[in-house]
Formats: sequence, C-alpha cells, structure tokens
Amino acid sequence: MMPNASLSPPAQAICDLRRRVTVALSLLLLMLYPHSGALGLGSAPLFLACVYAFFRMGSTLRIQPASSLGFSQDALGERPLLRTLVIVLAVLQVLRLPGDALHAETSRLPHSLLAIWLAGVGLWATRRERAASPAASRALAAVCVLSAGTVFAYLLLHAPSPRIDVFELQQRGAALVWSGQNPYSALYPNPYDPVETTAFFGHYSATLDHYPYPPLSLLLTALAHRLTHDVRWLFLLSHLLIGWALHRLSQRVQKAQPSSFDRGLVLLCIHLLHPRGFLVIEQAWTEPLVAGAISLWALFRAQLSQRLEPEAPRLASRVWVVADSLLLGLAIACKQYGLLLLVPFLFPSLFAWTSPAWLSAQRRRAFLLALLPLVVSYLAFAVVQPADFVEDVLLFQIKQPFRSDALSLPALFYAVSDVKLPGAVAAIGILLPLSLVWRKRPPGLPAGLPGQLVLASLLLFGFFATAKQAFCNYYYLVGVLLLLTLAQLDEAADAEASDTPSRRPPLAS
Repeated sequence: MMPNASLSPPAQAICDLRRRVTVALSLLLLMLYPHSGALGLGSAPLFLACVYAFFRMGSTLRIQPASSLGFSQDALGERPLLRTLVIVLAVLQVLRLPGDALHAETSRLPHSLLAIWLAGVGLWATRRERAASPAASRALAAVCVLSAGTVFAYLLLHAPSPRIDVFELQQRGAALVWSGQNPYSALYPNPYDPVETTAFFGHYSATLDHYPYPPLSLLLTALAHRLTHDVRWLFLLSHLLIGWALHRLSQRVQKAQPSSFDRGLVLLCIHLLHPRGFLVIEQAWTEPLVAGAISLWALFRAQLSQRLEPEAPRLASRVWVVADSLLLGLAIACKQYGLLLLVPFLFPSLFAWTSPAWLSAQRRRAFLLALLPLVVSYLAFAVVQPADFVEDVLLFQIKQPFRSDALSLPALFYAVSDVKLPGAVAAIGILLPLSLVWRKRPPGLPAGLPGQLVLASLLLFGFFATAKQAFCNYYYLVGVLLLLTLAQLDEAADAEASDTPSRRPPLAS
C-alpha cells in the first residue's frame, strides 16, 4: 500500500495519529466492559493491550512526518474501524443491562432498541457515500441524543438507590448545602460492611467522615439536587452534552474539509454506546461533569480563532481570551486531577503550540485565569473550617489505600507478585508522556486544540494506569478526550498551522 502523495507530510502524520487514536479508543472502551471496569481475567489482557496502544500513540509523536505511514483517510482503515466498533458496542449493550443497581423487573427492551437504533445510525453515517447534509446530520444527532436521554432516564428511575458511598455522599452533601451546613465537616452513612470498609478506606468506621469532592462539584450537584432531588440527573445531562459537543466539533471541521463519511454522527453514536456510560451515571461518579466542562471548553476554543480576527478590537480579543481561560478553569476545578490540564501553561515551549501563536505572550495571565475558579471555590469553603476542608479534599485522596481490584499496572503487578508498589509510581505515568513534549512540539503532534487534547489523554491515562486506584469512571474521561481528539483532527488545518506563521499581532500585556 503506497502513501498518498497528495497529502503533505504534516497531514500524513495526522492521518497516522488518527488511526492510532481510534485503535486506543476501541481498546479502552472494550476493556471497561468486563467486571464493570475493575481488574479481572477478562479485563486484564484488554488493559495491557490498551497500555500498549497508548504507548504506541505517544512514541510515534517523535517520528518525523516524512517517515510516517501517511496513508489516505480511507486507506488508513478509519471507517472500517469505526464501523466495527459501533457494531461491537451495540452487541455488548444488547447482551446485558448497563447498570449494576437496576431493579429486577427493569425491562431490557428500551435499552436494546436504543442500541440497535444507534448502531443503525452509526453504520449509516460511515457508509462510503458522501456525508449527509449538515441539516440532516443535525436532525439525526438530535434524535439520537433525545432517544438516549429518554432511555437513560427510564433506567435511572429504575435504579433509585445504588449501593455506593459516592451516591450517598453527594446526595447528603447537596442537602447540607441548602440547610446551611458545611458538608466538609459532616458525617455520612456508610453503605458498606466492615470488610468492604476496611478494604476501601483502610479502617472500619460505622460512619463516613469525609466529603472528597471539590467545592465546584459540590455546588453544581447541590443545584441539581434542589431541582430534581437526585444529583445524577446532572451527570446524565453532562453525558448528553458531550455527545452534542462531539457532533458540533466534527461538523465544524467537516465544513472546512468535506469527509467521505459523517464523522460527527458516528462519534456521537460511539459515545452513547459506551459500554459503561450509564453505569458511571448510575453510580453518581463525577467524571461526566469534568468531561462535559472540557467538551464545552473545546467547543469554545474551536470557535475562538474564528471570532478573533486580526482586525478585531483589542478589548474584544481580551474578553474572549479571558472567557477561554475561565472555561478551562471550570473543568480544572471540578476534580483534583484536573490540574494536569494546566501542564502546557507551565512551559513556554508547550504553550506556544497548544494555543494560537498570538496568545504566547499571555501564558502567565492565562495560567492565573485558569486557576481562578479553583482558587475562589476552594477559599470559599476553606476559610470556614480549614482543617476539615484540607483533610477531605486534599489529604483524603493521598491517604486512600491501595486497591488490588483497580484497573491499573500496580494492581496487576500485585496480582502476580503480592508486592504493593508505592503510590508515587503514578508520577512515572505523568512524566513519561510529558517527556515526549518537554522541550519542543514533536513533529507527529498536531498544533492547537487537537495537540492539547492528545497530550491531556496521554497524561491522564498514564496517571490512571499507574495509580493505586483506577476504575471505569476515570477511563470514561480518557475516552471522552480521545473522542474529542478524533472530532478535531484536521489534516488541512494542521498543515496550514504548521507551515504558515500567524499574522495576528500579540495582545497588549
């Protein structure tokens, strides 16, 4: 198979990256199906394959574009890969109900029909003919989102009380906010028996004395609880919002570069067919909130370069740049590990290619603005009872014991050796992908937002894969980042960004 001579070297590198991202996404989704995302005989081989796929994706960033595979979009096999993934995910959804806390009488029919419908739409979107008109694509996307929302709402009503501390903590924490009490100083019911409590928290206690979620997450779930009496409706809304953002981002790319199939529609279907997507919502894990905030920021960033034309007023430019940093800051403030999204701001060589060229002079200002939501929300609760706040939000995560059932390399190493690796091993998972881009942008990494999403995917996956605790909710976020990457990868735009210097003047400091 010969390389496509019509593609420039940067475009060839992006084609290769797109294929590797698709493979990594496929393995990531499949590994979460067995054991509900915990370590087991079914998930361990898929997990190791996924680690290898991410390692390959990261290592090929250093390859010079001229030596990459450089196959055209159809020759890459992206379309067959996506078609196969849609079919497999639909079959897995039909084989079992997606939740662990559903009533026994819950009908399987709505969920099975949804899976078949999404599979049909996904296969139609990846046919060889020219992609559907934008209007038809938007209409189908709306029907898919509404269908998934209706079925997930039905399932959520049939799982009112999942047996997990996450749900109990957030429900009671939200109620405490509206009663004027401090959730970080309260006691919570313990849904686990003594053996489970000792395994999960390191010691037994009849009650739980921690609320480990950041203030912004607390305030948003409190609002959802006030409106619906169940914080999980917020996570369902975020899940659907991610799908909508994926479609919108892909449509913006395809408007500039027509594709042979409707990538946005098929990525939306893959997201809604996530094998553990509903489980994450049912158990009240907060990753959909983080992923939703990142999706909104990605959509805003994609519009930013079009809004800020060279002749735009300088004041208007500042307003949009501030809004961009603050929106990223919301994603960072939703979860403690969100600070990893700030890595590009720390190094001028990284920030130069993860942001428009005319923003490079604003690195320190953008860094501080992105930290602002976190600092303000943390201080608002820390000043009341600082000891309780620091213990719950910061120290609790560090003190969490090693989990032998975690879907991570330390847990897998423990299974074969009975040796518990220290928690500091997770630093390796962060430093390894960071070393790929430490000094300058690798030639195989796209410019702008796609490059930042690839880097975030590698950093977060590396951190989770080497952590003492990692389950399907963490990898749910990585999956969303990979989907956003596929929605944004554009050979023509990247080639232009790589070869053409920006003509926009830097903003005044």
